[in-house]
Amino acid sequence: KQWYQRRVRGRQVEISSSQLCNGDENARIKIKVYDFDEAAAPDLIGICEVTLAKMKKCKKELVEFDLINPKKQAKKKNYKNSGVLKVLQCISVKTYSFLDYVSNGLQLNCMVAFDFTASNGHPNDPASLHHLNNQGVNQYTMAWSAVGQVLQDYDWDKLFPAYGFGGALPPRNEVSFEFALNANPQDPNCPGIEGVIGAYQTALQNVALSGPTNCAPIIRTATRYANSCAHTPSGGQGYLILLILTDGQFTDMSACVQAIQAAQSSPISIIIVGVGNADFSSMEYLDGDRNSGTRGRDIVQFVPYNKFAHVGGNSSQAPTLLARELLAELPGQVEKYFTSKKIAPLGMKMH
Repeated sequence: KQWYQRRVRGRQVEISSSQLCNGDENARIKIKVYDFDEAAAPDLIGICEVTLAKMKKCKKELVEFDLINPKKQAKKKNYKNSGVLKVLQCISVKTYSFLDYVSNGLQLNCMVAFDFTASNGHPNDPASLHHLNNQGVNQYTMAWSAVGQVLQDYDWDKLFPAYGFGGALPPRNEVSFEFALNANPQDPNCPGIEGVIGAYQTALQNVALSGPTNCAPIIRTATRYANSCAHTPSGGQGYLILLILTDGQFTDMSACVQAIQAAQSSPISIIIVGVGNADFSSMEYLDGDRNSGTRGRDIVQFVPYNKFAHVGGNSSQAPTLLARELLAELPGQVEKYFTSKKIAPLGMKMH
């Protein structure tokens, strides 16, 4: 066999020290290097053990590690290595946690958007997703309440911009994809969780369900709002969570992807809750966890409500479990935004 020597430069990787070595710079880290082949299974080139402390010395000295292939090592007496891993750059940057930002004045703002498309069914129909039971509750109000209950404690004014999309507005019956639930486009803010629910219930009586399910306009509106509230009137830091409640897949998916990409550099996270039993398979594409290779900062989290509707036969647990799932990624998204912008918590410095 004739072997060819190749030099391959790996891409830059960002990872927290807690994930890499549990914060211990002298802890041993095992790295496996493979030769990737699209037509077959990857071949192991070799394995090496490193420490973060050793890699950080690359600024002052040559840092390299022998890649050892155990099978080849066992067959050859004079085996040295199957390659060398050279560390060209290793930078340690001080970052702050979500708690650091919140405890130092970060204000979380929440905007909510309800799906008013006809596929929900007429609100008077008991089978409709917009039908309110005797307690004035449906999946839409339960999802909003679950998330709102958590976020309101971090919201400085307890006012929530609330919108609808896909509804036909009186008196001309024109379809709108970003109308204020309180019928006041100049000030769509609703006081507290109940204020949003009250505006939603009133809108159900006045707005005709229509369509299609276009969400790019509300994402763009939320992005502009996020940029405007990046700094609060009191001089604090702001970050927006857009909660979209929908019964089906977005019909303007391409435009939504573009709007999400444009929003990545803004202080915003987008949470999407799918209500009902529709096919939400294409919505998974928007979730950065499942499509990490196509976009930069992951700002989208999608969860189908029915996943938690009857957990263990007890539907009363659904709101708590739903809120936990929806907000699980929020701290990391907030941290990544401020780190990427090199913005420290108020009163602190970025190193």
